[in-house]
Amino acid sequence: MRSFLLVPSALFLLGSFGCQGPAVNTVSFQRQRLDAASHETAYAAAERAVGERFRVSGRDPQNGVIRGTAYESAGHVASRGVLGERLTLVGARRTVTVRVRDVSGDVEVYCRVRVQENTADSVRMLTRENTISDQPHDTPADREAGTSRAQNAVWKNRSRDRAMEREILASIREILQKNADGSGR
Repeated sequence: MRSFLLVPSALFLLGSFGCQGPAVNTVSFQRQRLDAASHETAYAAAERAVGERFRVSGRDPQNGVIRGTAYESAGHVASRGVLGERLTLVGARRTVTVRVRDVSGDVEVYCRVRVQENTADSVRMLTRENTISDQPHDTPADREAGTSRAQNAVWKNRSRDRAMEREILASIREILQKNADGSGR
């Protein structure tokens, strides 16, 4: 009798955990609380601050999310790795994610800027090494004939740019202050 009740209750518990919405991970973001701002004005200020430094690639006003991608830099980009080591990346870019959330009557803005490295060459080399094909017509030109360089790019997160995160958050606060003083735009 116990096993008869145990199986349906276990299935119910497993099914109920899968119905939850996606959790917002804000651990890896820099955060700033804006006391006297509404969600709409903070979102507009964040969109403007991101637009000054990045190409805005995604907007979601209902969830308060703005995503941006900077242009790819052809030169060397100095960065810090996960363990604090100094990295020099060739073919790197920065991406930004800004979230505006209502938290207990106030507005909080979360910002994360990631430095990404284009690892397409090493991925291409490893893919070629791991395939078993010695056909003479299998050339690099044939494998990548139908795609562009941008389509073949493989971006790997290397580090965060905390200085730019602070700069964006300061810019959001400055834009809100100018709007509050009446000298905005």
